[in-house]
Amino acid sequence: MAVGFYLVGLVPLYCIALMECGVLGARLDEHGRRKLHATFVGIFLIVAHVAMIFGMLDPGVLGWHSGPIAPAGAEMPPSSM
Repeated sequence: MAVGFYLVGLVPLYCIALMECGVLGARLDEHGRRKLHATFVGIFLIVAHVAMIFGMLDPGVLGWHSGPIAPAGAEMPPSSM
């Protein structure tokens, strides 16, 4: 999930790049372009922070289980897969 949110964070960065190239927001005045730029930066920061939270989250919280754990020195039984 964290990787997905980091990839979603590329969208506002691409929008900022398009603004710098003059493709996006070309008809806006200077104040409008600054406001749009700040909005894209804010969206990126929110998405990046959500990605960091998911990156630090314990996988067990979302239901992931590691499987059986063998006692020290014992071998795991063969899997039935």
